[in-house]
Formats: sequence, C-alpha cells, structure tokens
Amino acid sequence: MKTYIKLILSAGLLSLLLFQTSCSKEDYLTDTGLHQAQTPLDAYDYLAAHPYHYFDTLLTIIDHYNLKEEVNSAGTFYAPTDRSVNLFIRQKQTALRLEDEDAVYTLESLFEDLPADSVKQYLFNEKMTLDQLSTTETTYNTLGTTAVKIQKVLQTDAAYYTWSTTPVYFLYYIKDVGAATPTRVQCQTTGILTKNGTGTILHVLANTHVFSSFTN
Repeated sequence: MKTYIKLILSAGLLSLLLFQTSCSKEDYLTDTGLHQAQTPLDAYDYLAAHPYHYFDTLLTIIDHYNLKEEVNSAGTFYAPTDRSVNLFIRQKQTALRLEDEDAVYTLESLFEDLPADSVKQYLFNEKMTLDQLSTTETTYNTLGTTAVKIQKVLQTDAAYYTWSTTPVYFLYYIKDVGAATPTRVQCQTTGILTKNGTGTILHVLANTHVFSSFTN
C-alpha cells in the first residue's frame, strides 16, 4: 500500500512539474492585457485569405464594381459576409416567386439591381477603432453618400466578466437613419488592423445582416 501511495504522489508531482514547465513555455497563456489583431495584408487580401472563404462572394461583388482600391484605401470597412449576400438573394427570389414559382434570382441579378454604392455604404474615410468610438449613436457619412450611425454598447452581463474586469463592448452599425425603427447590425468581429495598422480597419458584420442598398 505504501508503495502504491508513493507512486500516486510521484505521478502527481510529475504532472505538476510538467504543468509548470508548460506554462513557462506557453507565454500566450499569460494575460498581458488587451491585444490588437494586426496583419501585414491589405484589407482585400486579408478577406481573400480567409481559411473558410467567408468573403468570396463579397470579393466577387467588389471586383465587379472595381472597388478593390477603394476598399484598400478606406479608413474603415464594415464587411458583410457571404451569408449576408446570400440572405439578400434568397429574399429577392422568395419575393419573385410569389408571382412566378420558377423565378430565379442570381448574383448577376444583384449586379443588375444594385449600384456600386451597395458596397460603398460599408466604407468610411474615418478610421474607427473600438476604443475611440462613442457609446452614443454617432452619425458618419459613408463613401456611398449615405448616412449611418455607429455605436459601441457596454455589456453589463456578469458572464462577460468571469475571467476579466476589462470592459466589454459590442459595436453596432445602424442603417436606415431616420426610419421609425432603424436596423441595428452587430459586429461579430472588430478591430482588424490591416497593413500592420496603417491600412483599412476591418469590422465584420453579423451573418444575420442582409446585404442591400440603402434607400435614404
């Protein structure tokens, strides 16, 4: 029995030693504060390099309107995902099939219906980092000559502060300014700094957002 106990103790001490050694080597496990996501790629190439190809259709639209340089030179880009584009296409097809059950709405149909401003509405001259944005709704003009509001909202749910006391904010892109019920779109990813911080700032809109042209 004593030998068995010694083996358990030895195994426990060895596990503790390995854990301590691992912690010393894995510096990324140490919380050293807030970190900024930077990439040497420009905004277009960063989206094109996404491992799961979440932006391939968006990039096709950007290419169609010859907006690559505008995307890369903008201060900020609130990028919709391919899911957002697909939602728009499906909504248009559903509406068409109320009159023609065989109607098909495609990406080419989108090109016929929407102008280049459908992309420019997500582009801004200003560089918008989360720490600099206001907690009150603030109006900005897009490169598509439309007005939207941007707001960061402090989260108060205790679940966000289980492991840290750092304030947690959600970022919102608010369209249809002036409407009785404006559309509030949450960003699922914020603050990607392209070209190592000198390029376009990327915020990625939630997949539930429907890509569309503004009417205001």
